This record gives sequence, structure tokens and C-alpha cells, in this order.
Amino acid sequence: MKKITFILLLLLALTSCEGPMGPEGPPGYGTNWKVIDITVNDYDWELIGTPDGINSYYRCIINHKNISEDVYYDGTLLIYQYQYLDGTEVQALLPFVIHVENNDGSHQWTETLSYDFTPGSIALYMNYSDFATKNRHPVTSDFRIVMMW
Repeated sequence: MKKITFILLLLLALTSCEGPMGPEGPPGYGTNWKVIDITVNDYDWELIGTPDGINSYYRCIINHKNISEDVYYDGTLLIYQYQYLDGTEVQALLPFVIHVENNDGSHQWTETLSYDFTPGSIALYMNYSDFATKNRHPVTSDFRIVMMW
């Protein structure tokens, strides 16, 4: 038994080698990420369609150089909206859907905040289920954009 242990240790010592470290390889997929916080002002939103028209909605285009082809083709992009609930900050992942009622309870609708992206830009969309875009407008909001590739 001692001979077998000695032979194994000897083989281990003879086969171990050391040398200079090679060059660092390129970053692999899924190892890169970037987080960007942005503010979208109420005046940044553009009405698409006519006020209160069927299929009318608001859109905001955000141009950003960090939304690369690597993110688009080999990664992902997530957007969170900062919201404040009872004084506590939370991040709500888009798309975000909320059901709303006016103060006297006479009218209900659904607000949907969604997005899409392409290299170099993001489009945010605010849709109202009743298409009431004449008297409603998206407010200034803060967003967190998370890119991974």
C-alpha cells in the first residue's frame, strides 16, 4: 500500500507542470452587462394617431449608443420603471399593466407601458384601453435599462 501511494505521488509530481499564463481570451456570452438610468419627461412623449382616435397611443424614442448589435442579436434588454408606492421606491418590470378608475368611479380603463428596441434605440409605448389620449398624457418617469450580452 505504501508503494502504491509513493508511485501515485511520484507520478503526480512528474506530471505537474508550470509555465507562463497565456493571454486572456475574449469575453464569453452572458458575461457582459450595463445598467443605465434615464428620465423620460412628459414632453418627450409623442401622440401617434389623433386625440381620442381609435388605436391612438403615446410613443417615446430613446436613442442610446450602448444598445449595440451584440445586445440586440446575442443578449437581452430589460426595462424597469421606478415607481413610488406609499413612499417606498420599487422597480416595475415592463411591460407594466395597471387598471385605473377615475375619482368618481364612473370610468375605468387599463394603462399598458411597453417597449421594443433595436440597435441604437428603444421605443416606449403608453396605451390606454379606451384610447382617451386627448385628456391623458404620460407623466415624467424614471427608468432603469439593463442590458446583458
